[in-house]
Amino acid sequence: MCANIILRQFDMIILSLKEIVKFGKPQLPDFKLSALGKSNAITVLPRIKSDKTFYKGVSAEIYLKKKNDHESVYRPSDSGKLALILAAGNQSLLIFSDILDCLFIKNQPAAVKMNPVNDYLTPILERVFKPLIREKFISFIKGDASIGSYLSCHEKIKTLHLTGSDKTYDTIVFGGKIQHENAEDRIPVNNRPFSAELGNITPVTVVPGQWSFDELYRQVIHVANMMVNNASFNCITARLLIVHDQWAQREKFLEMLKGYLSTRQANYSYYPNSDVIYAKFLSAYPEAEKLCKERDGYLPWTFISGLNWQNKDEIIYNSEPYCPIMGEVSIPGNDIPAFPILKIHEAYDAQGSGKYHGDYK
Repeated sequence: MCANIILRQFDMIILSLKEIVKFGKPQLPDFKLSALGKSNAITVLPRIKSDKTFYKGVSAEIYLKKKNDHESVYRPSDSGKLALILAAGNQSLLIFSDILDCLFIKNQPAAVKMNPVNDYLTPILERVFKPLIREKFISFIKGDASIGSYLSCHEKIKTLHLTGSDKTYDTIVFGGKIQHENAEDRIPVNNRPFSAELGNITPVTVVPGQWSFDELYRQVIHVANMMVNNASFNCITARLLIVHDQWAQREKFLEMLKGYLSTRQANYSYYPNSDVIYAKFLSAYPEAEKLCKERDGYLPWTFISGLNWQNKDEIIYNSEPYCPIMGEVSIPGNDIPAFPILKIHEAYDAQGSGKYHGDYK
């Protein structure tokens, strides 16, 4: 699937370049009426032929505030300026994706500082991007955090992109000082344009209903695999399960989910400091259930049931458990049919973009 994602990005870039040659800019599909009744929606998936094969049954729309909002995207203000990419340490596809975005979407040459976790990929990346390295559009740099810190402040670096933790972001932008809860009240020490993907406390909202065993089991597999994939070291790993407290099948669903996870062996916990994060959460939640055998270097799939939905200070609501831990919270609601929509909005208001979470990543 990782290869499909990268190949799709290449295909979309090729399509866009062809449209630029022919029309002067990339072309968008026609605007249409969105599911919310607005006329500013465009379909971005499926977009090319292969989408119908690899993403069968899946569609995606983007809603624009104004129909010409996309015009500025085609003319990035920082075009041609040297960018520093602080590469991801968990997923190799993100390195490819960030490089392609920087070179072909932002129109910027890039210095790529590899994460020590996967800097073994450097020779492979240098081979793949050899023509662009030869023309000095891109270079790869290895080293520890001190190298990244030096580069982020270098006078020749004009823009930054990070896939990593909020702590790394705060260290670069604010000198590591969290001065206030609200970002707008902080005083930056690094004012370069900075894009970043800082992780997430991914919520999964379960729609209450009377589901068959097969329907429940299918969703159990989906949620469990979100946790198991890459040993839980993904930004979109399921971290918080949200269910209706009056859902008649709540206990059955949780029983099936925990039962399935208990059949899966723990994966090697390769990410630095994951054992420290795991220990911190277990200290805060001693009732957490370890669902498989724990071995040295292999943290078990762990589940925390019955979180307090009214306690906004719950650690798992405010700090990303970057380790194999998932929590469950049951929330009351008078209108069961409206529950999933309301809780999705509440979850993303609380844990979505603009908030910084995580201890190390």
